[in-house]
Amino acid sequence: SSSSSSIMSVTGDGDGEGRERLCAELSVIEDVVVVSQQRGEEDISNERKIEELKRILDTSPSLFLQRWGEHVPTDLLLSVFGEMDNDVVKYYVETIPKQREKQSATIRNRRFRKMEELVRVGEYFSEVEMKDRCPWLYDHYIGKYLSNTEVMRRVNIEGQGKWSSHLLNQVVQKEANDRFHAEEEEARRDWKSSMSSNDSPRNQTQLLEDESEQQQQQTIMESDVLGVESREEREEERGLISPEEKEQLREQFLTLMKERFLRGEDKDFFNYSSVDTNPRYDDVAQMQRDAEDSWFDDDS
Repeated sequence: SSSSSSIMSVTGDGDGEGRERLCAELSVIEDVVVVSQQRGEEDISNERKIEELKRILDTSPSLFLQRWGEHVPTDLLLSVFGEMDNDVVKYYVETIPKQREKQSATIRNRRFRKMEELVRVGEYFSEVEMKDRCPWLYDHYIGKYLSNTEVMRRVNIEGQGKWSSHLLNQVVQKEANDRFHAEEEEARRDWKSSMSSNDSPRNQTQLLEDESEQQQQQTIMESDVLGVESREEREEERGLISPEEKEQLREQFLTLMKERFLRGEDKDFFNYSSVDTNPRYDDVAQMQRDAEDSWFDDDS
């Protein structure tokens, strides 16, 4: 009992559930080396890794954070370590989030500079390439408003390009269709979630009286958010939109694709590690200005 009480004095209230989750999550991260092994030795089991992580967490939480603090999720950093009466642990709890915030800003700035480069040079942000990456989003903002002539022109352009091989084109088209339906389903879930969160509580009589009107309004809103399905509706909507509105929708689509790139959602199409860890994309002049500002702030 004395040993268990000494452990609790080091680890605070312990947050048993968070402790279990933390060790389980770290045990499957490739960069987390828990037990040193000689070449040719049999890999240790995940259960053994978790056991060793718990042992170090209980006996020396400061060592735990020194070794693996960069991998500890922020919520668990606070819940598992936040109440510990240990100066070294307190130091890590305070500095790790700041380091992450700084690193996150650095990565975003590097991605932004790379994005500007991709907009200026190459085809990454061309309409054809963006359509390949997000076919449903493209259809929602651009595709459904194209005239038959514009559609045929794009088919010809894409057919003459890199997908000229018929077999390869079939594979690419299947992947695009899969992405289309995945995007559509995600948009539908997001829309339904927002609808349910916006529902205000009403009594049963009101619900029954308004059911027909609600259903009609829901159909209209769903059409606005998710897009109309029938050919007749698409033709009618296409005829109502002006060239200026088409251009606005193109700009909105491009903005969404840029934001998607910055958030790291193009990982299936772009190697982010080539930018995120590359100082070539740092704004050196801005970094120097920031350093000077920080120095003056500290000096004042």
